[in-house]
Amino acid sequence: MNAIREFLEAQPVIVVLLVLALGAGIGRIRILGFQLGSVTGVLFIALVFGHFGFTGDQLLQTLGFALFMYVVGFEAGPRVFTVLRQDGLKYVLLSLLIAAAGFITALFLGKVISLPPGAVAGALAGGMTTTPTLAAAQDAVQGGQATIPEGLSADEIVANITAGYAITYLVGLVGLILIIKLLPRALSMDLAAAASEISEESGKSPGAAKPNVGMRAFRLSEDSIFVGKTLREGEKLVPDDATLVRLRRNGEFLDPQDRNRVIESDDCVTIVGLLPRLQAMGDDIGVELADPEMLDVQAESALIVLLRKDAANKSINELGIATDYGCLPTRVRRSGIDLEPGPDLKLRYGDVLSVTAPEPFLVRLGHRLGHLERDIAETDLFVLLLGAALGVAIGAISITVGGVPLSLGLSGGVLLTGILFGFLRSVRPAFGRVPSGARWFIMEMGLLLFMAGVGLAAGESIIQTLREAGAPLLLVGTAITVVPVIVGVLAGRLLFRMNLALLFGGITGAMTSTAAMRIVCDEAKSTAPALGYTGAYALANIILALAGFLIIRFELMGFA
Repeated sequence: MNAIREFLEAQPVIVVLLVLALGAGIGRIRILGFQLGSVTGVLFIALVFGHFGFTGDQLLQTLGFALFMYVVGFEAGPRVFTVLRQDGLKYVLLSLLIAAAGFITALFLGKVISLPPGAVAGALAGGMTTTPTLAAAQDAVQGGQATIPEGLSADEIVANITAGYAITYLVGLVGLILIIKLLPRALSMDLAAAASEISEESGKSPGAAKPNVGMRAFRLSEDSIFVGKTLREGEKLVPDDATLVRLRRNGEFLDPQDRNRVIESDDCVTIVGLLPRLQAMGDDIGVELADPEMLDVQAESALIVLLRKDAANKSINELGIATDYGCLPTRVRRSGIDLEPGPDLKLRYGDVLSVTAPEPFLVRLGHRLGHLERDIAETDLFVLLLGAALGVAIGAISITVGGVPLSLGLSGGVLLTGILFGFLRSVRPAFGRVPSGARWFIMEMGLLLFMAGVGLAAGESIIQTLREAGAPLLLVGTAITVVPVIVGVLAGRLLFRMNLALLFGGITGAMTSTAAMRIVCDEAKSTAPALGYTGAYALANIILALAGFLIIRFELMGFA
């Protein structure tokens, strides 16, 4: 064992990789239907390794943190301004009120209850279940934006921040889920009825199964539902998840993009759609064909980014995506959340629409909506890394105001360039491409590297913090979780008059908790609350990162 320990102590990179692997494995375990997740798992394992004296690689931690914050800003960039323009101020104000409620609760209880310096900032991050708050608070200490009280070191305060976060995070996560689940019942709020009022904005939770898209060919009988109809009219007779892509008459293929062409008896048509629906409606169309020519359709799946202002705020039906362009929408992704592409779903600027159709159809729709993604697997590493490096440089710039040095710090600088580059990407689609899969990996790996680093650094003091302030921290963390939710509900109902389903979705977005959002969707028996989540989430990460920067400065002023 001593030999293994000596080997690991000499190889900090291996320690970090072990922490990531074991943490991700623990995060998969379900207890009473509840899954910790990889972030919590990595933090727990890192604290254990750190308690036994193992350390990580500081460079890996900083690099992971920089990439994580950059992509957070990059994802928010296209939506920050559209949230202000399209969704009004209600989600902005809701996010601000919830963040302010948590901030004030943390500061007040920090004054009333004696906690180690830095623990209040950690409790705010844990109680609000938000990593950007934790990252910004630690960065403010390490970057010199917060004044270190005499007799203390930056490492000690960072350890207290992390310990406070680790102790309160699980309380915040479970507590938020419970209050979101129980509060509507206690107040006799019918989330299901509220969700049914938003039929035109039905959404779909993340993680839904990939649509089983296929194609079928038919020879139309005399009594077929299509005979005598134009291709555009025929589209309205098939389910919303199907589209006509090929038409043959007397052995000659006709242009299916001419949506005004009249369909005749004995024509052959090819339909792309969800296979179960196509099979169920076959008798109403005609005789199914096993015809290689008709089935030789190079249907492709592609992503189209909605960037044309004259197409924004219109429903899928109003845009004629199926009837006029012959394209089958399979998913709409908005602020990292998948929405079901129902016919009445209104598309927003910056939405990413997944569609299936032959290549010419996709090109036409791409011209109508904005930008057709071609090489969707390719990441523009030059812009990605340049943006992160530029953010680090901006964060290092310090300006003295009234004798006080001020700077954005690494977190603020990288978040700022991420927002700017993300916005530029929405304006110039060929700029800085980072596909959704790559963004997920960079954010997840960056966050896990960061959490591994902070856990290893704080592991040595976690037991002592638990002994000295464990119970008070749990109390503070619980209050920080509960108070903002109550403030959000009161403000949403009394001030903003928000739909209940959207309100509770917005509250979970303002607290950046996807797990709690899924609970709201379950309680509402609908995925419409995901729309409220996306409205608040776009700004919440930015607001909560700022809260982390401010709270550590206010907290340490009390110890100066």
